[in-house]
Amino acid sequence: MLTSLFGDLLPLGGPATRALRHAQAQQDKGFAATAMLENRSTEVTDRGHIVDKHIRDLFIVGSPAEAIRQHLAASRADLDLAARQITLHDPARLWAGGVIKALSDASGQPIERLHLRHQSTLASIALIERTALPRRVDDPLKIYHADVRDPSPDAQAIPIALMERSHLSAIIMAPMPEALFDEIVATLNAAAHGEHWQCPHLLFLLAAPLATLTPRIAAVPWPTALNVMVSTEPMTSASAVWNCVLNTWNRVKHLSPAVQARLREPPLPGGEFPMRIDDLICASAAEASEPAQAAGPSGSLTPLPEVHEIGPA
Repeated sequence: MLTSLFGDLLPLGGPATRALRHAQAQQDKGFAATAMLENRSTEVTDRGHIVDKHIRDLFIVGSPAEAIRQHLAASRADLDLAARQITLHDPARLWAGGVIKALSDASGQPIERLHLRHQSTLASIALIERTALPRRVDDPLKIYHADVRDPSPDAQAIPIALMERSHLSAIIMAPMPEALFDEIVATLNAAAHGEHWQCPHLLFLLAAPLATLTPRIAAVPWPTALNVMVSTEPMTSASAVWNCVLNTWNRVKHLSPAVQARLREPPLPGGEFPMRIDDLICASAAEASEPAQAAGPSGSLTPLPEVHEIGPA
């Protein structure tokens, strides 16, 4: 049995595999993957080519974001039962790739790569990377990152499709024009209001020049079911970025269903939310059956509990 970024795959060529792919093609009607190239060996071939079994090419017909969305909707229908997933979205491509590599080097787990290509032209759409992070006394984590190469709107929606079914999504905001900053925030807000969004926690990691734009995130009318946080810790290395993400995950991972349900309560008169994130952390710590692991050094994690009371900067 072969394992890809999106689950277990049967070996190529068997009758069961062909029947399964035919059924999937009939169901997906034009946008699902139609072919998969499996590289099974890391040894040198007769022609001197090195084949990496952790890289797979997926050929796409139609919408790659919709193909990913439908797959995750089936394989991760219940987030409470699904493997814990953190998605890193790095529009500037500065840190996410380094974080994935650093985690792979530290844990000894391989980096699995899924290369999305157009079936007709073989042009690259995106490279999705994943690595696993085993933990001693906690659930293992799967860390995803999508490096999108195609400028089309549908390809740019691939990271959104991954975030929709994650337990925590971290947006790494490098220095950028304010107009682009507002565009990214607006896009994420629209996605969070969409019918496919299931991610309960959204973390913005702002570079120092963008720290003054925090009120702009707070001024956005985010869904009440979504826990939105902002960190202004200095991003000086891949390990510093990951420590901030892990620190946030350790804060929110033990929120019980009852506590998380309170996030869905409507705001109080005047726009104030009924609970602050610090209250939720204290409540979840009392309810947790085991203590959370210590994270990296504490940073300036800024919760956004009263988003309607903070105006634009």
